[in-house]
Amino acid sequence: MTWKYSISTGCWYAAPVEEIITRISYAGYDALSVGAKNEQQVTKNEWRLLRKIGLAVESVHAPKIDLSSTHDDERRKAIELTIQSIIFAHELECPFVVVHPFERMWKNDMELHERTSNTLRSLAFLIPIADKYAVKLALENLDYPKDTFLKHIYQEALGMGVVMCYDSGHALIQSDPLVWWDKIAPYIKVLHLNDNDGISDSHDSVGSGYFPWDALASRLKIGGYDGYIGLECKFRGSSLVELSQWLEHNITRMKQLLEGGEKN
Repeated sequence: MTWKYSISTGCWYAAPVEEIITRISYAGYDALSVGAKNEQQVTKNEWRLLRKIGLAVESVHAPKIDLSSTHDDERRKAIELTIQSIIFAHELECPFVVVHPFERMWKNDMELHERTSNTLRSLAFLIPIADKYAVKLALENLDYPKDTFLKHIYQEALGMGVVMCYDSGHALIQSDPLVWWDKIAPYIKVLHLNDNDGISDSHDSVGSGYFPWDALASRLKIGGYDGYIGLECKFRGSSLVELSQWLEHNITRMKQLLEGGEKN
């Protein structure tokens, strides 16, 4: 099976978005995911460049804000910024905005339950707004402890109409990385694929860590996943030439791992 491939503009925040866009296209990607730190930097000129070279925007990552905050002002600000991301995604003709269910650890079980409730309240407010703009919120799995909390959040949120973003690195740290996949597979619409050592969320290149790519490939094929194969890896070089080489290496390696080396 052959998929289309995307990569996050957040692979290297040091470079201008326009430089990254051009190199992503030349490396053979079909789309990009707009990283949180860069999202407001996609100008009209850069949008025209995207259309000219045929790159789609498959998802926008909302800023790392706390929809679960126990402080009303902070939670309201998080909701406002998420709404801005929804409108931004709509302007880019992008169907998904990726959000985190929370951003901070909790001190005790009481705070944990309060944060759970706050996240669900925030989502309940945001979902009708996202629907108005023909955008879906994609809730990302995280690498925090308290598996029961995550299960509750996702179970409730899926019932509200959100979809899922699966981050392979987070899943690898959290537990058996495919346990989460098997639980939420029908709802997965966005992929953040990266690798690590099972301890640190380092966003390493695919195939460089301990993630079981062969098992994921089987699930993608059997389940008929038809979305983008989205990479969210970090470039650690220092030049645009190195970036181009790195982008080409990652898409080639990803195809080898998932398609057995098939070409588009």
